[in-house]
This record gives sequence, structure tokens and C-alpha cells, in this order.
Amino acid sequence: MNRACLPLSSLLLAGCPEAARSDLREVAAAIKDNDLDRAGKKLEHAAEKTSAVVETKVDAVADRAVDAAEAAQAMADPDAVGRKYAEAITCKRTRCTMKRAQYDELVGNPMVLGSELSMAPEQGGGKTRWRIQDVRDGGACERLGLQENDLLMRVNGRTLGKTILDELPSAKKILIDLERKGKRVRLELRPK
Repeated sequence: MNRACLPLSSLLLAGCPEAARSDLREVAAAIKDNDLDRAGKKLEHAAEKTSAVVETKVDAVADRAVDAAEAAQAMADPDAVGRKYAEAITCKRTRCTMKRAQYDELVGNPMVLGSELSMAPEQGGGKTRWRIQDVRDGGACERLGLQENDLLMRVNGRTLGKTILDELPSAKKILIDLERKGKRVRLELRPK
């Protein structure tokens, strides 16, 4: 019986988080010593630790699924998604706010904002900047104050690119530096 349990414990160890592995090693030792009470308790501890790790992973997958669903909705009906966020934004001149939950949703999925703009790259001063060619009417970008022909310089102090999009979900606020009719303008969005 003990020999049969050893391969089982090896298999269990391979798929467990590190925190549960020591408990499983103790389970194997307890079984070897025929101390089934101790083995049962340690197995429960290992299961609890494994369950917490699995739950965290499931939550992360669920969050990504929600983001993917929102992106799909934005592509299927971009006007509805844009209006949802636009209605949540309150602005005083170039400073805008929105409720924390909606802010987190919006910055967590930058493609929603990207779907509201048509932009073309422009070279200037050795840098690539982006000229806004079109802004969807009634959307969050229009509500934030972005306009056709604005030249996007930076977002949160960085030139536009994949890395800035990756950083947006953790941003405490969004600062958009642009050039409009030869003048510098800064737009700001932050949670309430």
C-alpha cells in the first residue's frame, strides 16, 4: 500500500503550488507511518492552499474573458460602448473625472478608446506622433475633448505605442498631451 501511494504523491506534487507541496510531503510521510489522521489533516491543508491558487487563476481568466467580451461588444456596437463611458465622464474644461469602477473598466481595455478614433502616424523631430483624423460622435474620446486634427504627442509622459497601452490599466490618471492649432493642450482623466 505504501508503494502505491508514493507515485500518487509524486503526481500530486507536480501539479500543486509550492505552498501545498510541503503538506503533501507530510501526507506521504504520514501514510508511510500509517498515521491516517495526520495524513488526512495535512491533505486538507494542501487542498485549501491549492484551492486558493486555482481560484486566483480562475479569477484572472474570468477577468480576461470579460475584457475580451467588452472588446467584442465594442467592435459589434462601438457607439453603445462609447456612449456608456461618455455618459460617465464629467469635465471641467480639460479635466475630466468618472466613477472608479468605470474608470478601471475603461483603462483596463484601451481598445475601447482606440475604436473611437481614426489616426495616422506623422514624423516630426525624430519622433512618431499621431494625427487624429476622426473622432466618433457621442463617444468617450469626444467627451474627453479629443478633436479631429489634434496631434497626439504623449500619454502619461510617453509616446504612443504598445508599452503605454500595457501600462494604462495601472495608471492612477490619464494625461493626454497634444498639439491643437499650434498650441499645446493637456487633457486629463482621473477616477472620482
